[in-house]
Amino acid sequence: MRRVLVTGGLGFIGRHLVRRLLEQGMTVRVLDRYRDDALWQSRVELVMGDLSDEVALRSALRSVDTVFHLAGEKRDQSRFYSTNVEGTRNLLRAAAAAGVSRFLHLSSAGVIGACGQQVVTEETPCEPQNDYERSKYEGERIALDFAAWGELPVTALRPTNVFGEDDPEQHLATLIATIQRGAFRFAGHGEAMLNYLYVGDLAAACLIAVEREEAVGQVYLVADPCPLREFVFAIAEFIGVDCSQGHIPLWVAYGVAWSMDLLNRAFGLSLPLTVDKVRALTSKKVYSAEKIAQELGFRPSIGWREGLRRTVAWYEQNS
Repeated sequence: MRRVLVTGGLGFIGRHLVRRLLEQGMTVRVLDRYRDDALWQSRVELVMGDLSDEVALRSALRSVDTVFHLAGEKRDQSRFYSTNVEGTRNLLRAAAAAGVSRFLHLSSAGVIGACGQQVVTEETPCEPQNDYERSKYEGERIALDFAAWGELPVTALRPTNVFGEDDPEQHLATLIATIQRGAFRFAGHGEAMLNYLYVGDLAAACLIAVEREEAVGQVYLVADPCPLREFVFAIAEFIGVDCSQGHIPLWVAYGVAWSMDLLNRAFGLSLPLTVDKVRALTSKKVYSAEKIAQELGFRPSIGWREGLRRTVAWYEQNS
């Protein structure tokens, strides 16, 4: 059996990946800043530490064949660079020194930033827009440099918005609740596209990426785009409500969102409708996953609709 290391294995994506690895009979070690021995009931070896801890890195990498690097900082701005850039560099150096044979770096589609293209691919120039995106992009570049220099066989994945069970941030909670109350309205004509990805499909993509030699040195977008209208109607179906096809003019949506942004900044609130959210709910941009489909044969086997059904059921069970 192969011994693998998952950094950030106690996180949202990490839990799903670790579960898949255990199902395949892998010996799994997790490096994480937190401790939860009860989660895997001693089926996983847990090393406590972060990416700046050289002793923890050496311990975590001992006798490891494959590394899945999922750990990252997305909330604490003061830790973006130290974790997503320097932490990634530390792990890559330690992995190379330990003789790791495959390294999967989990990046983000966010590194591409804002662009005018309707179809986004791996060839789209990256113009990250904020400190988080810049830190993820720099970490990705460092990882791919290790592959280019022949120091470590690295593959990078750029997933789009990931959803699923066990999501601590509950990204879909507000949308589901709004639909359940009958309060959801499409902004403008409601012809937007969503670029979501079910977490179980992302875990499967990670496994395929480390198995294929042609993936070394490559970066792949992982996405499962769908029309907003279909996504909303599917949620309504799964929670058993009637979803109206009501619309509000785009200028009204932006006006309300702008007001909520001001209130959020002034009073530290978290009102749900923001300008960024209106942009996301009216965008027709599609992130293409054709490269990973053509080169590695990966297409989401669960898909956004079945993944959404499972996620809605999880929300209902966990209130």
